[in-house]
Amino acid sequence: MNMQARKLKFIQEFINLNDEELIQRLEQVLHEEEIEPYALEEFDAKIDGAEEDENAGRVTVGEDVIKSLN
Repeated sequence: MNMQARKLKFIQEFINLNDEELIQRLEQVLHEEEIEPYALEEFDAKIDGAEEDENAGRVTVGEDVIKSLN
């Protein structure tokens, strides 16, 4: 899929969003001018948190997110 097709697909999916928080997060990412790299300790803490979330069942599979957009 070329870049133009990807952009159009993203726009179509964005138009169908109804989650205010998700829209705000996407806007924030779009407007960030520079992403600061994490310190190694921060990165390790994020990984540990993600593993804890997965073990506790606090994750959403990407396929489920896509289904919810349709």
